[in-house]
Amino acid sequence: MALNEKRRPLILVVDIDNDIADALGTSMVVGYDNVKKAALEFGTKRPEDADVNAILAGLKLYKELSEKGLDPEIAVVGGHKVDSLAAQRNIKQAVARIVEKMNSPVEFYIVSDGEDEFVISQLLHEYGSIAGFYRVIVEQHLGIEGGYLLVLKYLKKAAEDPRYSKYLVGIPGIALLTISITALFNMAYLALELLLLLIGSAMIIVGFNLERPLEEWLHGVAQAIWERPHFHIVGLIVFILLFGTALYSGYQSYERYGLNTSLISEVSRVSIPLLSASIISYLLINRVFTKASRGDLNLYHEAAGIIVTLSVALAFYNMGVYLRQIGPNQEITLQAFLDSGFIQYIIIGTGIAALIELTRRVAVREKGTGEESISHSS
Repeated sequence: MALNEKRRPLILVVDIDNDIADALGTSMVVGYDNVKKAALEFGTKRPEDADVNAILAGLKLYKELSEKGLDPEIAVVGGHKVDSLAAQRNIKQAVARIVEKMNSPVEFYIVSDGEDEFVISQLLHEYGSIAGFYRVIVEQHLGIEGGYLLVLKYLKKAAEDPRYSKYLVGIPGIALLTISITALFNMAYLALELLLLLIGSAMIIVGFNLERPLEEWLHGVAQAIWERPHFHIVGLIVFILLFGTALYSGYQSYERYGLNTSLISEVSRVSIPLLSASIISYLLINRVFTKASRGDLNLYHEAAGIIVTLSVALAFYNMGVYLRQIGPNQEITLQAFLDSGFIQYIIIGTGIAALIELTRRVAVREKGTGEESISHSS
């Protein structure tokens, strides 16, 4: 395509949460007259929705570009109410159909009522250039009572929208449940620490965009429990018991010794081996036994994980025993890591795991070569 080839403007009003489908029964409206009719119908049904203003702003931009003789086209496209990935996919597919019908190079004018819609623009580069953004901000003049009602309205909308309800309702609900459970067992003093742990975990998940991988992992765990409950339920119970015991042991050591070498000794000698035992038990019951029951003996990953975890447990256990012998007031030097065998155990464990992974790669490569030879001979 030539760089100086004239592009036809396409005014794209983006409705990321697909409110337009709820009101009009369709997620895509193309053409000035159709969009104008849709704006009237949508505004009649949902006059308080900011998407109405976005559509009107798109119509206004259409007139401005038409007066300049640029022959624009206008379209309203909706995404998905809950799933952001599905929303992006739906909008991209709709835009592809619109551009194909226009049968000419296009440049996009993105019109939206929020910041989420600008993410969509990154998906549209393969269909045309981005000429500009037009973000619609609705001006309001509200008194105290009106502002109060507006806040209540948005709180209600956030509570009903699954994308935001988990933050507005879910996390506060877990916080209240945590306070109630600790109060029942006369351990309300733990509530603040548990709440900080909960809030910190939520911030890490959201900050590093781990929601999707976490949801997929939980879905996989739920599906595995449904398919083979006898292995996975037992594995989870053993894991939770050992994990909880390890945390409780570490907390007791902190209460008894405070922050000193004795605490490090007890955590290394008891808590970390218990944590390692919980991981090894989970791998054995949930992965090794499950695969073996299906006749799948490809256990390289599991074996490598068990070896590394076991070597770490032994390294910390020996370090804990060594620190207990030298006393609470001694400094921890590099010599302590060597004398206790900490470094040696870590190196041996990771080395064996690396050999197992290397064996797996060789086996996979030989298997692929063998299948390729069979296909050529046949």
